[in-house]
Amino acid sequence: MDATIGRANGRQTAGDRITWLRRNAVDRSSSVAAELARSVDQAPLRLLAYLLAGLSFLFMMFPGIDLAVSAIFAGRDGGFPLAEDRLATGIRDINRLVPTILLPGLTICLLWWAFRPGRPAPVAPHQALFVLSVYILGCGIIVHGLKNFVGRARPDAILPFGGTDAFTVAWQMSGACLRNCSFASGEASSAAAMLAFALLLRARQRVAMLVVLVPLAVIFSSARIAVGKHFLSDVVVSWLILMIVIVALWRVFRHHAADIDRKVAGCGVRLTAALNARFALRGLHRPTGGEGASGRPGRETVRPCIALPHRAGNDTAEKGETDVRSPAHGPLRRHSEASSIGRPAHGAALDAATTLPYPSTLAIEPITHSPGTTTWQTSATSRRSSSPIPAASTPRSS
Repeated sequence: MDATIGRANGRQTAGDRITWLRRNAVDRSSSVAAELARSVDQAPLRLLAYLLAGLSFLFMMFPGIDLAVSAIFAGRDGGFPLAEDRLATGIRDINRLVPTILLPGLTICLLWWAFRPGRPAPVAPHQALFVLSVYILGCGIIVHGLKNFVGRARPDAILPFGGTDAFTVAWQMSGACLRNCSFASGEASSAAAMLAFALLLRARQRVAMLVVLVPLAVIFSSARIAVGKHFLSDVVVSWLILMIVIVALWRVFRHHAADIDRKVAGCGVRLTAALNARFALRGLHRPTGGEGASGRPGRETVRPCIALPHRAGNDTAEKGETDVRSPAHGPLRRHSEASSIGRPAHGAALDAATTLPYPSTLAIEPITHSPGTTTWQTSATSRRSSSPIPAASTPRSS
């Protein structure tokens, strides 16, 4: 009986040890995974930079990797048979079509926010600017800059595959190609830039979006290798460059999201109002027949005017009007008392730089569009020619 108990205790002890070892292994693996995830979350740019440097060094030290991968799709007599394949051509066309649809859509969203801030667009301004910046900076400037700077010949143009140019490794300067060269891959960078759209969604939806986008990006990029237009190193370097750009720009736009959204919303309306006011003030400039105080022929510059009360002996003044006088030029025009109540601030229609015909009549009338918003309509008429001068309108919240 004691032997049976001892055996049972031994089995229990062995079972406990196995359970402990399993738990310890699981804890260690989970801790390693947690630390790896923490490092990726804290320093993704550093990790991506290390990957870019390490893989670039690998392709430079072992150039046979590029030749071996491209040889898989090359024909026996040279060339790449899939270059004329309809499926490969269709994949390339779809990859080129995606930016031509998405980028104008994001631009429309930005314009919508700028001119119709009361009706929000489905994409926030900082999100639209983020994706546009990824394509402009990553694909347009960095990758295409490398294509024209490095000068690497494409696989279908080098000697091992029936071409006439020499093979060069990644990052090696060459004069074999002068424009739109092999390194780095522009279409692979465009495919990788699609992953930026996943950051526009919520955290739970990003995984589902990445499950869809990553295979598509891999297919689009691999098709360029299959048709002999890019080496494997061209695609890998393009992907890593775009990942660095996406992570770096997302940090900036996410940190300043509120400021960007506030400045973009309604900026088109404000800019249009400012331009209209500027052009309207220019429209008040009329020739006077001689050289004015500003030195320009046919114009006279007036200084800030002062509204004086109507005098009883003035027969020319109509009831309810005041004389508007300038310290330098005397009476210039008549100004209605009703319009002088709450005149626009900051000298919207008449300030020190305003140039008016001499003499002229100025009228400022408030037009209320909605509660709390008033547009001041300013019009001037020359007494000499009785011709109206274009009006200026200045919005102001009352």
